[in-house]
This record gives sequence, C-alpha cells and structure tokens, in this order.
Amino acid sequence: MISYNKNRSLLAAAAGLAMLGLTSPALADLGDDYSTQTAADTTVTNTASATFTVGGGSSQSVDSNDYEFQVDRVVNMTLTEDGSSPVDTTPEATGVATKYTLTNLSNDMLDFGLGALNVTNSTALENSLGTDNLDASGIQIFLDTNDAANTGSPDGNYDSNDTLVTTVDDLAAGDSAVLFVVITVPARASDGTGADSGDIIGVELTATAKASDGTDLTETDAANTDALETVFDNSLDENTSGNPIVTVQGAYIITDADMSIVKSSTVLDDPINGAASASVFPKAIPGATVEYCMVVENTGDATAETVTLTDAIPAETTFVTSSIATGTGDTCGTNADDPVKGSESSGTITVNFGDVTAGNSVWATFEVTIN
Repeated sequence: MISYNKNRSLLAAAAGLAMLGLTSPALADLGDDYSTQTAADTTVTNTASATFTVGGGSSQSVDSNDYEFQVDRVVNMTLTEDGSSPVDTTPEATGVATKYTLTNLSNDMLDFGLGALNVTNSTALENSLGTDNLDASGIQIFLDTNDAANTGSPDGNYDSNDTLVTTVDDLAAGDSAVLFVVITVPARASDGTGADSGDIIGVELTATAKASDGTDLTETDAANTDALETVFDNSLDENTSGNPIVTVQGAYIITDADMSIVKSSTVLDDPINGAASASVFPKAIPGATVEYCMVVENTGDATAETVTLTDAIPAETTFVTSSIATGTGDTCGTNADDPVKGSESSGTITVNFGDVTAGNSVWATFEVTIN
C-alpha cells in the first residue's frame, strides 16, 4: 500500500542528504526494532533562542515560541516457530502442540488478534517442513501462562494449566508471548482417509496487531496532524482490511506402530522316536510334545505401548505346566526374560510385553502335549 507518513518523509530527506554527501545517523541506526526507540505519544518540546547586538551595544537575546510535536506509533512484530516442527504425533492423539513466540517490536503497547487454521492440502510448507496432506481437528491457541505444577509461572511448555486465547492483550513494547497451537489428530482409517504413518498436518498461525484498546490499526495515509498517527514497518503484510499481520507455519508428522505376529511350532519329542536331535525327527503323534513360538515385531516408526499377546491352547492338546518363556529379539529362545512375562489361565496363554519400540521384536514360547 502506498501512503504518506512521517517515516517515509524522513527516508526521503535522508536520500536528499545522501545526494549532498551527508548522512543521517539516526536513520542509519533505526533498524526494525522500534521497542527501544522513543515511545509513541511522547511529546518532544524545543525552544530556540538567538542573541544579537545593535550598534556595538550590549548583547540581547530573544526566544522562540515553545514548539512541540508528538512521536507517532510505528508498528512491527515477529512471529516465529520454535524450531521443533514437525512435531511427532500418533493417530487419535489429543493435546498435541507446536510452539511459537510473538514479539512486539513496536514503540507502543499493542494487542494482537490470533487465528490458527489448517494449511490447504498439497501445500508445500515453509522452512522445508514437508507437504501437507492431512487436516487436524479441534485447533486451539493457548498462551503460556502457567506450568504443570500450577504455580502461575510460564515455563515454555504446553500443559493443561495454560490459557486458551484468541488475543494477546497489552503486550508491552519489546515484550514477547509464547503461544501453542494445539490439535487433535484424526483416527486411523482403513479406506485411506485417516492418519497414516508419514502423513503431515500443517497449520498456519496469524497475529494481527491492534491498538492496546483492541481497536483495529490502519496506516495513517493523510497529511501529518497533531494526533497520534500510525506507520507500519515495511516488512509487514496487511490483511484485506489494511491491518498489519504476521503469519507462520508449523507441522505435525504422523508416526505409528505397525505390528505383526509370526507363529510357528516344533515337535520336541514323541513316545516312539524320542527327543529331537540331528538324526532323530519326532512326529506330531498323540503323546508328542510340541513347542509353539510366536514373534511379535514392530516395523513402524512409533512405540507400541502395553503390548499384550494371547493364545488359546488347542482343545486337542494339554498345556505343559511352567513351559512359558518370553524374551526380546526376533528369534525364540534368545535374550530370555527373568522373570517370565506370561501366564496360563483357563486354557489361554497371556503375555504382557509392555512397550515395544519401533524396529524391535519380542517373543513367547509354550509347550503342549498332543492328546
């Protein structure tokens, strides 16, 4: 938007000075952080004086009128993602947060309106965060106002004690606010419409600068007046209403466990051939002992939690007491657990493995005799 304002007039004056080989140190040092400069609405007063003589007489002096002007408001702010995106999450997860910092670089206290939306699918996200292909639900914005212990002190981490907000009010010049965009991840779906491993959810957070009384800010286009006028830093975008905004994107990447079970059996002995050896091959006949081996593998990229394996003992067999063994790895009999994590009750084997991390396997064995 092309507009007239004092800042641009000063820039034009500086360009004129440059043509004369002169410089303007004040403009050269201004930068884009106005929070440390003279505050908006400050009254600057100045009186000039002159001395003179007449006919070699005594010196006389004369003062000008007191001249004053009001320092105008210059608006600038930054909104940054904290660098943790994309945040790992899982299908159906709730309360998953990305973290942002809003900083008021203006020379005035401001309010900020906030909004967060899903990025349009197939959009390449900024900062090489990937390409969005999944939408979140329940998007909310929280202000870091508390900690998990509910002491009332912000700690930079999202927890349920933080404050749900749509605005940041009365953010002083130079101050920052930590914000969290919190989402719910879709459930898995077999038809491909749900959350699958590797899917990316992109969100966009927007902050709109407002006056400290909550009213909209627009840039002053008219000639200078004695009223407080507003200038936007050239780095800022404007929305369709001409209000200054900043936006930033964050991302969440879906990880998931992918579990498989491979079951096999071995005949350990039979009443005719005896125990298995390099030259003895017992058969699955009545009275034979059979060992079942089950390997549970997590080939996904997320931890499978509270993994429980169950197996019903076949009706044609009888469970061999105390024959259950469990362990880690993809080969039954290696890295055995002590104590064993499984038990038998009412004809069913139950093994509580606990968590199985991505890329790892656990196993269980038990024995039966054929009736």
